[in-house]
Amino acid sequence: DLVVRDLFDIGLDYAKTLSEWHSRFNQAEEHVRSLGYDDRFVRMWRYYLSYCEGGFLARSISAVHMTFQRP
Repeated sequence: DLVVRDLFDIGLDYAKTLSEWHSRFNQAEEHVRSLGYDDRFVRMWRYYLSYCEGGFLARSISAVHMTFQRP
């Protein structure tokens, strides 16, 4: 069995990361479309990135880093 030695919630930091990804995706939209991706693909990614960012900011979802050790 392992025990938790450390737990660090990175949810708010991940919201910032998602915001950056969303900005970069928007900046690269022309390139994305040149690769053959359509409006539906672009809308789905914008929705996904926005939904996840909102979830992390509202703390409805989270992500953690955990360190385990043997007892």
